[in-house]
Amino acid sequence: MSSAPILNEPAGEAQHAIVTSARAPLHARIAFVVETARRLHQYGTAAPRLESAVDKLAGRLGLCAQVWSSPTAIIISFAEVGDHRRVAETTQVIRLSPGDIDLRHLVEVNEIADKVIAGELDIGQGSHLLQTLSDRIGRRARAREVLCFGLVSATLAVLMRGAWSDVVAAGCIGLIVGTLADVAARSQRMRLALEALSALIATVLATQISLYITPLTLKVTVLASLIVLFPGMMLTTAVRELSTRHLVSGVARFADAVQTLIKLAFGTLVANELCKLLGLVPPAEVAAKYPHELSGGQRQRVAIARALAVEPKVVLADEPTSMLDVSIRIGILNLMLKLKEERDIAFLYVTHDLASARYIADDILVMYAGQIVESGPVEDVLADPLHPYTRLLLAAVPDPTRGAERIEIRKGQASAAVDPPEGCRFVERCPLAVDVCSRVTPPLVDARRSQAARCHVTAPSPSLPTL
Repeated sequence: MSSAPILNEPAGEAQHAIVTSARAPLHARIAFVVETARRLHQYGTAAPRLESAVDKLAGRLGLCAQVWSSPTAIIISFAEVGDHRRVAETTQVIRLSPGDIDLRHLVEVNEIADKVIAGELDIGQGSHLLQTLSDRIGRRARAREVLCFGLVSATLAVLMRGAWSDVVAAGCIGLIVGTLADVAARSQRMRLALEALSALIATVLATQISLYITPLTLKVTVLASLIVLFPGMMLTTAVRELSTRHLVSGVARFADAVQTLIKLAFGTLVANELCKLLGLVPPAEVAAKYPHELSGGQRQRVAIARALAVEPKVVLADEPTSMLDVSIRIGILNLMLKLKEERDIAFLYVTHDLASARYIADDILVMYAGQIVESGPVEDVLADPLHPYTRLLLAAVPDPTRGAERIEIRKGQASAAVDPPEGCRFVERCPLAVDVCSRVTPPLVDARRSQAARCHVTAPSPSLPTL
């Protein structure tokens, strides 16, 4: 049985039947040809084949037909065979939606046309059968179609040498895509968004599985689960139409195929950006990238993961949030806090940003020129600092509630961190400096219950003479 609309050449015994069919009323023959053309178009016949089949059918019914077909319309002009004026008596313009390839229905249309030509059916019966062809499929057939989506997806994952986890995930996601396609077949609005919605759901599901169940090769899994939606047959038909110089039909069908690919790409892109926004990036996806392909936040996370690989008790974090956006910075700080709580890891956090130090630290050490000048619980030190340098650091932080109050700083040279002279290292810039500060190095004194400072003025040592 032929699966394409090629009408069989009549045998000698069918010649009388053809004559009989050709004697039917003109309007009945035209109606039969038009309905046949409409069905062939609906079931995905390419323009060259459709025009050839309709021309042959019209000729056997005693009609001369001029046929023009595109993915969205058919125009047929009819005249009686033998009319030497060659002027069309009737022209039919049929506006149609682009058809999908349906081999089963194409076979049925072909059989009906052959029976009409052979005289087994009259024109009226043939038109009635064409009009009553059911486009609906039963629940079992729909279930088998959805199952095929899953089987094809799993098979492609195998052919792409995916792991068993990729094959199973692609098959399951393929079933979901098949269910969406089944729903879209009965909803015009859903049909328009099918490709983009399927790509979005497939990418998000694959990412979730890779994060929380088992690592996946995302490219293999997503591509395999969406393969049925790729317009392969549409592109093949478009190329055939272009090669036979059916340019209008070929270009229109090619544009439709490109539109489908754009929808799939758009859905995948939106899903990827959504997952990145929510921080849902599978480790396998990051591991496959080169360093220059990672964002700043991702590179910092990789550095932290590398440090944690040896299961340390203490991690030295030297400016881990420098050169990062604020939103990424808070993500890194939250990650460090989470690791501190869950793995009981101590972080020695080196920073010039007092806000981040206050957010993450329990205790703080303020250093100047390589020397600790103040220490204590972070809230106590930042709320009521003892050392002038700490006060100046806090005064440099913009605070709209503080008004115009300023602390004047002496303009002097910074102390050398290597082999410094005797005395306080901050003396050249300290607004509270006294004579003893340049002669005697102040010790770190516990000036308060939990707060120590290195200053002759705000934290004088009991062992030194009173100023």
